[in-house]
Amino acid sequence: MKEFELDIRAGESVDRAVYALYLPALKLQYLLEEIDSWNIASSEMQFYIMNEADKNDAIFYISNTEIKFNYSAFCNPFRRLGKKLFIPLNASLNYELTDKEIDTASNWDYSIFMPNKRFFSLDQADLIGLDKLLSVNPEKNSSWNYAKAGNQPTSTIRSISLSTDTDLKKLLSDGNEDIASEPALSENDLKNDNDTTPIRNTTNKMISRFKGMMSNKDGDTAGPRGTHTPIAGHGPGGSWVERFQKWTTNQLNSVSNKLQDKRLKELENLLDELKTNPSAGLKKALPFSSFNQGRGMAKSGSTLSNHSINFNLTGLAGSGGMLDSWDIPWEIQQQLKKEYREIANREMMNNNYRRAAYIFAHLLGDISAAANVLYQGKYYQEAAILYKEKLRDTRKAADCYEKCGDFQAAIEIYENLEEYLKVAELYQQLKNTEEEKVYIEKAALHEIDKGNLLAAADIYENKAQSTDKALALLESGWPAHQQASKCLEVQLYLLGKYGRKNESKSLLDGFKEEQVPSYACVSFARAMLSTVKSYPDTEIKKQAEDLIRINAARRIPKANLNEREKLLEILSKSVSDDKILHRDVMRYKEKQKSRKKKTVPHPSSSCFSTIEKKIPLSKEIHWQQCCNTGACIFVSGFSDRSFHVVQIDWEWNMQENTWEIPAELSKLSKEDLYKSIRISASFNSSMDLLIYDTVNTRYETKTWSQTDELAKMTGGTPHWMVHYVQNITYSEKKLLYFADFSDNSLTLTIQDMLGNITKSVEYTLDFIPNPYAEIRDIAVQRDSIYVAIDEFLICIQQDHVDYIDFNYPIINLMGSAPFARRRLAVALEKGCAMVWTGWDWQNYNYFNTDLENPKIVFTANGSLICHDVERCEIYESSNQKVKLINSYDHIMVLRDICRGRAGSEYFLLSNDHLQLNKLSDEWY
Repeated sequence: MKEFELDIRAGESVDRAVYALYLPALKLQYLLEEIDSWNIASSEMQFYIMNEADKNDAIFYISNTEIKFNYSAFCNPFRRLGKKLFIPLNASLNYELTDKEIDTASNWDYSIFMPNKRFFSLDQADLIGLDKLLSVNPEKNSSWNYAKAGNQPTSTIRSISLSTDTDLKKLLSDGNEDIASEPALSENDLKNDNDTTPIRNTTNKMISRFKGMMSNKDGDTAGPRGTHTPIAGHGPGGSWVERFQKWTTNQLNSVSNKLQDKRLKELENLLDELKTNPSAGLKKALPFSSFNQGRGMAKSGSTLSNHSINFNLTGLAGSGGMLDSWDIPWEIQQQLKKEYREIANREMMNNNYRRAAYIFAHLLGDISAAANVLYQGKYYQEAAILYKEKLRDTRKAADCYEKCGDFQAAIEIYENLEEYLKVAELYQQLKNTEEEKVYIEKAALHEIDKGNLLAAADIYENKAQSTDKALALLESGWPAHQQASKCLEVQLYLLGKYGRKNESKSLLDGFKEEQVPSYACVSFARAMLSTVKSYPDTEIKKQAEDLIRINAARRIPKANLNEREKLLEILSKSVSDDKILHRDVMRYKEKQKSRKKKTVPHPSSSCFSTIEKKIPLSKEIHWQQCCNTGACIFVSGFSDRSFHVVQIDWEWNMQENTWEIPAELSKLSKEDLYKSIRISASFNSSMDLLIYDTVNTRYETKTWSQTDELAKMTGGTPHWMVHYVQNITYSEKKLLYFADFSDNSLTLTIQDMLGNITKSVEYTLDFIPNPYAEIRDIAVQRDSIYVAIDEFLICIQQDHVDYIDFNYPIINLMGSAPFARRRLAVALEKGCAMVWTGWDWQNYNYFNTDLENPKIVFTANGSLICHDVERCEIYESSNQKVKLINSYDHIMVLRDICRGRAGSEYFLLSNDHLQLNKLSDEWY
């Protein structure tokens, strides 16, 4: 058989066909997103898992045809020689070989030559499809700092020679011990040694080779002139090979210890230099970034070499040179990281943004901070690449492309994000009027599809300059749409703004002739009150006042207590000059308030609540919600134009992220705005916090940077969330339940952990008088789904629908802790109810009927905490009974409440702090 060596060298980048891709170790999320972006049939995909000790599983993708789809920058392309050999795209042979010669040289189906001098050979059976690839978990620590041996070479390769950083002959000649006198060392001892330096690897291979040369198929060693001498167990201290192995191991350990001492001294010098001469120290700084990967292992050394300290994208793409991996003690690692961050902060203050970005990205691996620094320094092109390729924050990348003038790249991203208004603005800057009009119309239709008529009307009025289209759209929203009240209010506002009095008069005259639907009376009254306050014509104002009186007179006798109070409040605001009517309204309200409250005795109990921790929060933000994800607590709130979320870990370290309030929500009143944006803990691997609102606006994914104290967290609205969602919840089976109610139809959508819809069912609820009532909350208990719609609690069990009418609007639902007996606490505008879940679920109890708008939570130990602004009550529930354990008065501005980490803990969110409370241990 003909034998030859392949002499491969790096060449210039030329236009060559790509037949394979090397995907370095990636998180599963990024790997799936990358493969999905190829847009090719999964049946055509062939992967090879490159398993490596102490590393992630790198992926090698092989194609039978030329790869023409777009792939990301971190995918390294490979060309094909013949049909069997794959080498890097920029690699070349020093001499020409025919395809037939190359294919004949290997007994394997495929051979792969890696840039770090690694050689793999595999058969077709070693390749797997996409389905089997997903069953492999690549979530392991990754490092390319060591070169490992590949698969067994083919029969045509005669030998492999490795260069080392120490002359082995000199090492042998310098030894003064007699190797024959050393005791034997078993082969397992060497295998279990974690030292994998080139010297030790070479020595191990040489010993194995000596054994292989001297062993025949019977297991004996061929001695001189054909004699046979057994290897082990003979001669003083074992065979000469074992004594040689023992001696060289001792020598190598001595070399390794001396090398480590020199390296520690060099690291101490580096720390001193970083403090005294930061610029010189940075040139020798060791990286802690997984992105700063090399291509194989360099010769071991004890000195740090100089390198460039300017930020560049090449190193982050994994195209660095060979690396020498150092074993650095944890204490020194922390000191180096601290120094790096301090220098980066100083560089930012001195406006040296590229150097600060280099420190964050190349030395610390904090890509989010690096991208932010480049953005501040107006290096938008490089920041865009980091946001797009590394952080997957496409919206931020589009913003960078826009700022650096690359409008086409920004347009492509914004169009994929369905942000058509932004696309129209960019076409306006490009002076492309026709495309601008097209995307303005697309933006309006997109908002209509989402059910946001207000936003669509705003686009028609202010962007398309078509007031008639806006008015026609708003008119279609009354009374059936969920935004009916606002549609009517804005319609009258626009008629007044453009002086169209006759149309306003005609519209209001129609409401005198036709009675307003019962479910829309409060909405209609609010719209008329807005007209009274803002319409420029006095005659129209008087007409709106009359309609409020007529509407209230028709509805109040039939309304429930809550609706009646709302109508009277609107009536009193609209007729401030009618002293008699105003007096009657106030007298009625006072009569309602003067109802004698039922006093709840303070039982004698050893159970009481103590304050364990107070975490101060900014007083400039209106804090609204809190939730416990297990890994941390998230607290959210509002400022004038922003939505803020603070992440707090269990050591009470804090980080904040900010989202701009969408234009669709900016027109809402503060009360409606606070109700619209909600947060929830996420089960999905790509999202730790879910942010959503009833207008279905998407919130871009943002990351809380990982620090030495805080774990990396992400928040936003994932792309897989369904539209038209009014509320969500999670089940113990890690399923996500979306609920939407409109036109007497309740739609439930269930998704799994990957965002796949597993079930979607629509139920008709004719018993609810208002077909566009609001979903207040949703909860799941085992196989039962509970949905709160105004004052109705809907229960769905095996597609059978039943309900309870509590007469008071429901605030929220709270299920008992996992592994406890299933029960559901229902917080009402007045008091609470406990529902005993199961087939007899309509067996429920009212309790604490004195509390107004209470906040409730079950502790992990099973107690129920009920709070309002003046009082706290603690309940125990068992045997279908609710028992008051203790109660006490307090004064605080209570915003929200959530479960704590320990069994008896819970959190209270106030206007300026988060408070951790704990029930007394005596009770448990």
